[in-house]
Amino acid sequence: MMSPTQKELVAQARGILADLTEHLHHEVELEQPQAEPSAPDALLRAGGAIFVLECRVATSTAALYQAIRTVKAHGSRTRALGFAAEVVPVLAVPFMGPTGRALCDEESCSWLDLSGNANIRAPGLLVRIEGNPNRFKRRGRPASAFSPMASRITRVLLTYPTVDFSQRQLAQRTGIDEGYISRIVRNLVDQGLVGKYGNLIRVPDPDLLLRAWLDDYDFAKHRRIAGHIPARDGDELIRRLAGALAHQPHQPAYAATGLAAAWCMGRYAAFRTASVYVHSEDALDGLRDLSFRPTDRGANVWVLVPADAGVFQGVATKNGIHCVAPVQVYLDLHAHSERARDVALEFRRHHLNWGKSQ
Repeated sequence: MMSPTQKELVAQARGILADLTEHLHHEVELEQPQAEPSAPDALLRAGGAIFVLECRVATSTAALYQAIRTVKAHGSRTRALGFAAEVVPVLAVPFMGPTGRALCDEESCSWLDLSGNANIRAPGLLVRIEGNPNRFKRRGRPASAFSPMASRITRVLLTYPTVDFSQRQLAQRTGIDEGYISRIVRNLVDQGLVGKYGNLIRVPDPDLLLRAWLDDYDFAKHRRIAGHIPARDGDELIRRLAGALAHQPHQPAYAATGLAAAWCMGRYAAFRTASVYVHSEDALDGLRDLSFRPTDRGANVWVLVPADAGVFQGVATKNGIHCVAPVQVYLDLHAHSERARDVALEFRRHHLNWGKSQ
């Protein structure tokens, strides 16, 4: 299905919001906002609440982030008018993806989409509908600024978020030609994720860029070889792996990621599964002396052959173990089980806080 126009989105979102609220409130009154650029798309009065509706056809991470700020600002201005009702900001889009849902949850912003999903909280009202697929998914996959090779650029920008880079400097650090870098940077600029100031590239909001990358990141593009190695605990396991892989011809010969890397960087949580990037499957030969047995059942080792060698950018030794850069650890934690998601939140607070006070 084709994406709706802004006018169609507003009309359909108003109808959906009316339907969702009238289950609890028999009288639903739609009020037209004042015709001014700063006005919300609609105000809906339902029982003891006024819903401030903001609609966005664009659903990039940057667009959603700005839309949440806008609808919350509309809510604050509406409260200042002195209505004797709770004011509830609601963001409406064609389809709300995982990153958008996480953003709305963190900002306590209600939302709905035209695909049939919603999360709305108001006095006496809780609506949570999930699982409906994207009705407006476009055929084909647009060129991504976060493809495996293109991600080298974002990895550098987030590793040094206070540094302004020229395209030539990015080319030197990433090994990518300047023409390709120019196209990717233009894509990032169009999404509002980076800014260009003369010949320099700057990241105005590292959190936003990281969110956008996480939303696009596909761990499954790496080749994963699962297996089992006898070990008493995760710490012994990662050290046995490191010792066996250290003599591979490439340098660094390996790089831990996920829970194992988080453990080496800050002892965040005990772990059972150790994940390591290697340059090729030939590295498996170095695991023979560890009695490595390929298996999915009971696996405690993931040997990862990366989709792009850029994952080795920024590798550093932590507690005697080569580990990928913190941004890569954070991305990969979201693909792990155990307590990885909880660890990711804590890891980000300490290692990816961009200079904010903890």
